[in-house]
Amino acid sequence: MKGHIRPRGKGSWAIIIELDGDADGKRRQKWHTVHGTNREAEPELARLLHERHTGSYIEPSKATVAAYVDRWLHDYARNAVSPKTFERYAQIVTNHLKPKLGHYLLTKLTPIHIQAYYAEALRTGRLNGSGGCPLGR
Repeated sequence: MKGHIRPRGKGSWAIIIELDGDADGKRRQKWHTVHGTNREAEPELARLLHERHTGSYIEPSKATVAAYVDRWLHDYARNAVSPKTFERYAQIVTNHLKPKLGHYLLTKLTPIHIQAYYAEALRTGRLNGSGGCPLGR
């Protein structure tokens, strides 16, 4: 096993995940805090270990929305959809999502950010200024 749980404070637990060593061979760990009981932390440990094992684990402090959608396009969409659909997905990511949401850290992206982007897109319409909701909603 490449991770474990330890008490962190009253009502919180630390999940420590062993990562691959850096270029110098130094040991690397990532700590995650879970509030609640040890029993509630165990499924989170299992989830994180599964993500690490399958290669889908992204260190939360470093991943941006732009990096995530690029990886999603490359790892999932390219193989799961037709070439024309993939081309359209890539356009949406490049022209809309990355310019407006790409700078956010993945762990800091909240539903309110997405809703604000969506509301702006509905109000302003196309990138060239045409379209949009006539009532300004």
